[in-house]
Amino acid sequence: MPRREPFHVAFSTDSHWAKAAKICQEQLPREFPAPPSERLGFLYVTDHFESQLDSILTFLRETTATENWVGTVGLGISAAGSTLDGAYECFDAPGVAAMVGGFPPSSFHVFPTVSEDVADFETINKDWLETCASPFGVVHGDPRNPHITGLLRDVAGKSSAYLTGGLTSSRGAYDQVANVVTQGGLSGVLFTPEVQVVTGLAQSCVPIGPIHTITECSDEHVVVGIDGRPAFEVFAEELGREMEDEKEEEAVSVLAGIPVAGSDTGDYLARNLANVDPERGVIVIAEDVFEGDPLLFCRRSRENAETEMARMLESLKRRLPSTPRGGLYFTCVARGPALFRESAAEMEAIHGVLGNFPLVGFSTNGEIFNDRLYGYTGVLTLFL
Repeated sequence: MPRREPFHVAFSTDSHWAKAAKICQEQLPREFPAPPSERLGFLYVTDHFESQLDSILTFLRETTATENWVGTVGLGISAAGSTLDGAYECFDAPGVAAMVGGFPPSSFHVFPTVSEDVADFETINKDWLETCASPFGVVHGDPRNPHITGLLRDVAGKSSAYLTGGLTSSRGAYDQVANVVTQGGLSGVLFTPEVQVVTGLAQSCVPIGPIHTITECSDEHVVVGIDGRPAFEVFAEELGREMEDEKEEEAVSVLAGIPVAGSDTGDYLARNLANVDPERGVIVIAEDVFEGDPLLFCRRSRENAETEMARMLESLKRRLPSTPRGGLYFTCVARGPALFRESAAEMEAIHGVLGNFPLVGFSTNGEIFNDRLYGYTGVLTLFL
């Protein structure tokens, strides 16, 4: 029978790493129902503690007798539920968030960093890949790695896993945890079908016009023509309509949206407009695009983010047979208090709809959902 005991969560914002780690250890149980090899810990620290991540990991592993850990560094971290009295978010300040859960024997596998070639992933994890089905995984990535989108796609393909997670966000080291402190690529944990999860994604944006077709590019980022017209002309036309409908208190933030091929839900990847040049009549998109690709423009705002969050949570609620044992929430650094204007607003919204359960997360440099890298989104993973 799959384990059903709830996970356990801990959180501290003490300014000294050793005291913060001790507070987290004291919030976790002295004894766990699952033996050490059947427990998995998730560890997130803000970049104020990035140089102490190895010490925090070692302390928690030894004092909780939990052998396996995954996690990373974020500009912000969050936690809620379990023994915590409320929901908490720490942004641009010292903080540690940890969660430990029990799993069925041999139902998960922590894999080390793969940084360039997916062949390394296949070689290192050969025994697991040959003997275990992995329909799901949680991963963390280094945004500095130029191969990260390809690695994400290849690891998902070779493991047959639906992945969730996020890219490290930091002003210092871009460390990850995969039983040891590592960096440079993609690492995480794969699960067997015994571990049941449900996941959801919430955008911060809403399309402001129809799907167009890129008809001319001067390179992989510079769009010259859209629907046979100058790219800037189409952009200005849609922006003009948006400005007419804008509420005074809502700032308009227009992004490029790259529709996901084969999606039956209208899914798209939101990408920054790196430049808009009316003199040349072009727009520059922070994503590789080519002639013939679909393109839309979308509007990012707090109102849209709140609506999308409510939609995702109601959808997940209909799919849940019971309150989750634990959850992970990966949210873009451009969301959080910068967008919602209140601390822990997203965590409180999750608990408000789905109930009180252990939940941790971090602010990402890009959100991972299936085999794709998103931006300006929130990704929620719930363990049943």
